Amino acid sequence: MLQSGYMKFTIKVGKIDEVKSEGKVEWTSEKKAGEIKIRYKQSFSSNESGQKIFVVGLGKVELNINQLQEVAAKLGKRVKEDGVTTISLQGSTLCQGGTLIQALATGLLLGEYEFGKYKSHKSDESHETHLEEITICVRNANEGVKAREKISRAEIYAQAVFLARDLVNEPSSLT
Repeated sequence: MLQSGYMKFTIKVGKIDEVKSEGKVEWTSEKKAGEIKIRYKQSFSSNESGQKIFVVGLGKVELNINQLQEVAAKLGKRVKEDGVTTISLQGSTLCQGGTLIQALATGLLLGEYEFGKYKSHKSDESHETHLEEITICVRNANEGVKAREKISRAEIYAQAVFLARDLVNEPSSLT
């Protein structure tokens, strides 16, 4: 389990259906890159509501790392808009050397950035939801180790970008 700011990344060996989360991410090449649609998984229990399934388009053409980061940032913002705090996704489809996992984690982290130091605090902002936990399901322990390593790199990269953004947003007399 890796934690960065609001977000906690959990790597689990197993199937995505075994993970309890508010939302689930499915990847498809049938939709335009960055297009996100929501479906609802019906719940037959009166105690549970249906799970939101975020169907994320990757397009017909293979995306480069920067494009995948943009798609992940859009996904993070869409999840946040819908008030979902926990999502799960099948990481095995993204584990090709772990590069895509790193791009996904980086995009999700960068999508959460906000510089609010000089904003006047409004009552509704304090109730804003954040994506708190992302569970990535992998096929085996080797994929899990790769995923953890790439997520750690993504967190370091995101922290560096956040520092640069903070410096840019500060008045020059304070930096």
